[in-house]
Formats: sequence, structure tokens, C-alpha cells
Amino acid sequence: MVVSYTSTLYFALNWSTAQALEINTQASVGQGTFVSLRANVIVNGIALNDSYLALRKNNADTPLLLIIPAGKTGIFSIEADVDVIESDLVNFRLTGGSDVTGQIRLIPILTFKGK
Repeated sequence: MVVSYTSTLYFALNWSTAQALEINTQASVGQGTFVSLRANVIVNGIALNDSYLALRKNNADTPLLLIIPAGKTGIFSIEADVDVIESDLVNFRLTGGSDVTGQIRLIPILTFKGK
């Protein structure tokens, strides 16, 4: 998906339409552990500020937070265990600095081990 943004956007785990309100993207995934987050950044026209892609759990960033340097493309990844239970709500948050303008095209890949 190509995203143009000038502020924080939220996405469901299926990387559907960008939303300004987090509540519109949150869902439960059952019990298990997220173990890694990768992003294949194909286009990065955001030249002035880094972008941040985070897995969120219950309205807070988790340790699965990627820093995508301004203008850089390629595969970025991080590994960390994030345990979830049935009542936890998860989603993605994409944000950057105060002067973010431009487009970024990325494909997030999230690894989940259900229980």
C-alpha cells in the first residue's frame, strides 16, 4: 500500500485502509506471541524525517517498533516477544516527525505464534 501522510495513521493487521482514529483498526487475535516485525519498504519519498512502524497493543507501542530512515528502502526488521491474550486489541501505527510529507510504500510482515 502507498501511504501519503502528514501525521499519525493507524492500520488493522491486514494493512487495510489508513485511519486517523486508532479504535477503527483494533482487533483481537486470540492468545499467542508476536515474535517479529518486518517491513519491505519499496518506495520512500519521505526525505526529511524517519518513519516509525509500531505494533500496538491496547493503545500502546510494543517493543516491535521499526525505525525506517528517511529516504531509505529495503527490508527492516526487529525481533521481540509480545504476548497477547484474547482481550488484547492490536493494530499498527505509522508516524514520523513533525515535517513528514511525501509517500511511503511498504509491506509489513508480522510473525505470530498462536497458543
